[in-house]
Amino acid sequence: MIMEHANGGELFDFIVRNTRLNEAQAAKFYWELISGIEYLHKSGVCHRDLKPENLLLDYDNTLKIVDFGLAHHLALPDLMQEE
Repeated sequence: MIMEHANGGELFDFIVRNTRLNEAQAAKFYWELISGIEYLHKSGVCHRDLKPENLLLDYDNTLKIVDFGLAHHLALPDLMQEE
């Protein structure tokens, strides 16, 4: 297993350290989070435990979604079938 080092720490700690995010930072983090969730859902994965503690930041403050312990793999075709 190879893991990326996220030396920026948790998003929660980043917010506590900086008290608040400016609009540009918040928009960047929001876009990265939504893009990550979209990728997961297209791949048939539901995270089920998204919170600031499970969002890490790398060296240039790019969000990384972590802790897939409660994640669930969805069979996408099953979601499309009518009952």
